[in-house]
Amino acid sequence: MGLAEDREVSERGNGLNYRFLSVKSEEEAMIRALFEDRPETAVFSEEETADAEGTVVTVTLSGLTNTEAGHSLHLSGGPERYTLEYSSRTALCRGIGRLLQAAARGGETEESETLSFERILPMIDCSRNAVPKIETLKRFVRTTALLGFNALMLYTEDTYEVAGEPYFGHLRGRYTEEELKELDRFAARFGVELIPCIQTLAHLDAIFKWQEYAARKDWDNILNPADERNYELIERCIASCRRAFTSRRIHIGMDEAYLLGRGHYLETMGYRPSSEIMKEHLGKVLELCRKYGFQAELWSDMFFRMSTKSHTYYDPDIQITKEVKAAVPEDATLVYWDYYSVDAERYERMFQNHEELTDRISFAGGTSSWYGLVPMTRFSLNAAKTALASALGHRVREIIVTAWGDDGAACPLFSVLPTLVLYAEGAWGQGTDDETAAEVMRSLFGLDLNAYLELEALQCLPGRTNFGKKPMNPTKYLFYQDPLQGKYEAHVPEGAEAHFRAESGKLRAFTENGAFGEFRYVGETVTAFADALSLKGEFGRVIRQCYVKPKEEAKPFLLALLRDRIPHLRSALSRFHEAFRTGWMTENKPFGYEVMDVRLSGVEARVRYAEQVLSDYLEGKTDRIPELEEEILPVKPAEDGDLISENVWSGIVTASIIK
Repeated sequence: MGLAEDREVSERGNGLNYRFLSVKSEEEAMIRALFEDRPETAVFSEEETADAEGTVVTVTLSGLTNTEAGHSLHLSGGPERYTLEYSSRTALCRGIGRLLQAAARGGETEESETLSFERILPMIDCSRNAVPKIETLKRFVRTTALLGFNALMLYTEDTYEVAGEPYFGHLRGRYTEEELKELDRFAARFGVELIPCIQTLAHLDAIFKWQEYAARKDWDNILNPADERNYELIERCIASCRRAFTSRRIHIGMDEAYLLGRGHYLETMGYRPSSEIMKEHLGKVLELCRKYGFQAELWSDMFFRMSTKSHTYYDPDIQITKEVKAAVPEDATLVYWDYYSVDAERYERMFQNHEELTDRISFAGGTSSWYGLVPMTRFSLNAAKTALASALGHRVREIIVTAWGDDGAACPLFSVLPTLVLYAEGAWGQGTDDETAAEVMRSLFGLDLNAYLELEALQCLPGRTNFGKKPMNPTKYLFYQDPLQGKYEAHVPEGAEAHFRAESGKLRAFTENGAFGEFRYVGETVTAFADALSLKGEFGRVIRQCYVKPKEEAKPFLLALLRDRIPHLRSALSRFHEAFRTGWMTENKPFGYEVMDVRLSGVEARVRYAEQVLSDYLEGKTDRIPELEEEILPVKPAEDGDLISENVWSGIVTASIIK
């Protein structure tokens, strides 16, 4: 049947190999592809000769029919002979993942699983500069299929081709229709539904940079519902999705349109409540979705903002009116998103409020991948445990695990695997404890959960007490803040650099010991980041402490900075820059990297500037350094000790204007 690839026995390794019996023809390519990332493992069909070194595990497959039970599997046997029964292709992929884990453990096993939701899917942000390569997405599909995910959502504000709109996604690395069709076909082999996730109202910042669209906005990043050209654009977007995707589902966004009707719409149409404009606009968009055979889902926050005096999403004093209920379409799914809480009461309240509005509910949690280079994995695991426990008690059809890329998409895609693992295990009834996630990471992917948790440990600076309970990212503002102006010096705890040095050592050891497996670039990039922070974290404070002394007394300390610390810091920044570039180009298209290139180069340039300023001061070319004479004020009240969370580069890098 051709399941074994034509390769030398020596390349197959001495570990476990697999012979599959009763393989149906339509399963053949899928099984081969599932093992594509495991070149040391050979796969054989019933008729082939097993000439690989190592043990051959025989697996009898049974079934490939969808049943009333949804997605279910039963695995039994061991250690060298198993039977795998399954009700769907999703269950088959998940079952092979469970098989790999059972075979790695050895011994006998008897296990049954059923997916608790209709769908569980990751959502990848392809709009905040990082646009993953198709090959990256194929690997992601293979990886998540083994975990039992049965869909994948690509969040594309403008990063997809729209016929008749050449400026839509221009110079942004947009996916062509052919690329999306190719990925759609590939994902379908694993029972993974590729679902478009677009915007049809707000969050369209990128297109308004072009004159073609600039006059069509209402305010900020919101389309003007009074401009009929926008409905022509939306129809073209939906039509393009229809051609590229086979899914009947589409996510149409509609979130965070805070100022709807307050810009050009107000000038031309006069004042109308935003709820009325929203209802009318949504009706038109849904009609277009129906025209092209799509069932729509949308973020639910705008309906909740209409129902509270504070106009906030999670306000506990919400009063859901008849008017708001009437605005919710019967044939659309509302997606409740919550990425920031470990509060069980909040989840319960929000699920109950959603059930007042509709019986078509999805939930979106997060991987906390949007705070900079490292995901807040411990926090996202804690949030996932709480959210899943609540979702299982409500009428939730779908679980979405988002990997947003706010402010530049610096976080590597495959660094969020632990959160995906935990959501999958919980959804398939295997529990959400760390031990379960660690076992799956190790036995299925050869990865060490502790290494992934250590990435976030960079953020746990001395004195912090809310680690794992609240996402905070001091590494981002300590890295990007100006070395002389020191905007965030009031929020740098003593011992920050010692902490970064210790973490660098731990991360380097994990990386060199293979804890990140095939994703070694993740460990290398973050280790280089920690190295740079170990020299820059308290750099501004050190300079200031020297500068306030009499010049002659300060001179030897400042000379030491010039001769020792600054050259080492510049070298560390250069190494991190190169490591980051390598990681980005490994996962993503080159478009969007220019933003990070400018930012990282800017840090290096400002260190060179500080070096020149100190040199001129010591040589007597200048008699003062004005930046060091400014009083350092807190940026805002501390959330935990001296720490704060800050996530917008343009606000971190300067108190001046970037526009």
